[in-house]
Amino acid sequence: MFHPEKRPAKNENQKMSKEDLIRFIQIEIQKKYGQEVLRARDCKHLSKSIFKYTKRQISVTTIKRFFGIVQSPFRPSKYTLDTIAIYIDYKSWNNLLNDFEERAAQTEGTDVWSQLRARIQMITEISMTSLFSRLGDQYKDFATRSFAVKRFDAFLNSPQKATALIAPGGYGKSTLVTQLTEMFFTGPDAKYSNDIVCLVDGNVFNELLKLNTELFKIQNLLDFDLSKSFSLYFRENPNEVKGRFVLIIDGIYSIYYQAGKLNAFVQNLMDILASYKDIPWFKMLVTSRPDNWKLFSTIVQKHPHLKDLWYDVNFESTIADNINVPLLLNAEIESYLEKRASKLSFENLKFHYPEIKNILKNPYMLQLFEAKEDVKEFNTDIELLNQFVKEKVYFGPYLGEKSKIIENYFTLSENARQ
Repeated sequence: MFHPEKRPAKNENQKMSKEDLIRFIQIEIQKKYGQEVLRARDCKHLSKSIFKYTKRQISVTTIKRFFGIVQSPFRPSKYTLDTIAIYIDYKSWNNLLNDFEERAAQTEGTDVWSQLRARIQMITEISMTSLFSRLGDQYKDFATRSFAVKRFDAFLNSPQKATALIAPGGYGKSTLVTQLTEMFFTGPDAKYSNDIVCLVDGNVFNELLKLNTELFKIQNLLDFDLSKSFSLYFRENPNEVKGRFVLIIDGIYSIYYQAGKLNAFVQNLMDILASYKDIPWFKMLVTSRPDNWKLFSTIVQKHPHLKDLWYDVNFESTIADNINVPLLLNAEIESYLEKRASKLSFENLKFHYPEIKNILKNPYMLQLFEAKEDVKEFNTDIELLNQFVKEKVYFGPYLGEKSKIIENYFTLSENARQ
């Protein structure tokens, strides 16, 4: 239990408020720290970061308890609470607590749509923190791609309920999702500020499930039940709707690695989608790899009426034809290099590395190439691909299993080894 102050709980709502307070602080700490806190080593580095910023020490064990990495009661001292508050730019713990209570009071006095937005915002912030941690500075250095902006805006204003960004790994789907979320919904100049965006990063889906189920009902993404959906209130009270509710799921392939579970998850998503067929304010965007997109295609082939709910996606062609995220244009590569203040201009790249130029149209390959201090070690696309395999394939989870598959493949095909 977390006891910031030893006050008796007055009712169930106050108990939920404490859970909200914990998540609020965890999110703010991770924003300040610049990455997620998931493992013991993260706590060690965070402890050093807190000391560097506040000149006050919090033990690694205390941080582990606060983030639930070790299951033990978290009973912080006043010194610890003040240190946490100072680290996330409050004067003291009481100052933080007063600010949080003011926010809660403001939320209680607002309409139901605004209350839902405040609660869903926590899911989106956790996902954004996770995405920022993985994407690093490439998120800002890649220009927002015009095709994605035009296509997403057209989708939002279409009658269709869902769309997808479909491409292999490395095409920048997560970067696009992050940029679109800020541009349209959460940024200071958001185009549709009245809309509610629920961004779910597949990499932290299990963490999101741990949130208070009465507040967020995210369990519905696993086992849809309309009677337990937040939307039931707004279906019965359409005059309370103030905008659109946009569900964005980035990386469904990261939620489950087991084919059976992933297939069940996709089937549940399609059930959710079908339930919103006649609800104008619901929208959904998913990112998928082409092989995972086959799961959606199979369901649509069995239930053809679902096809009409989707905007500008292909269910019938080959895997390659389903890809709808284009490779980078020359102008986009040039813009990235300029923002990075790279030693290489696009013209130099074409002249000195002609064999690599085309493969750099893949955003991940461009980042991998430019990030190396000595780019001369990559003179061919094969050398760059070899580096990609080392960093992305020979990596967990299931490293042992993947290694065996690759070795078996090489054994069967000497051409592949060459």
